[in-house]
Amino acid sequence: MDAQVSAGIAQWFWSNDGSTGWFVRRCTKLVADVHLFSMSGNLVRNCREIQAMIWTQTDYKKLEMRTHLAGVAVLAKRIGWSHEGTRRSSFELEDGKIADEYLYGVVKNG
Repeated sequence: MDAQVSAGIAQWFWSNDGSTGWFVRRCTKLVADVHLFSMSGNLVRNCREIQAMIWTQTDYKKLEMRTHLAGVAVLAKRIGWSHEGTRRSSFELEDGKIADEYLYGVVKNG
């Protein structure tokens, strides 16, 4: 991740309380892939705050997220992201089991 940040293709965005972070990697000039990192705090509020930061501080028009975790999928829906598809049996867990991966996205309004 540090190498991607150093290369200018990714950035970290943190909530004001420092408890939630998003690693945002550029896919194209206008689209970025989001990876959620959190330790505690109000996730919904923090994620909305970070998303607003991204819209104002970057030129991205769309954010995308992939997850195999049901809780992250629920969070994505709560902050207004749309389910864009499911990749069946596409994520290998640490124990060797295979899980579905859920795709979510949000497009900047205006």
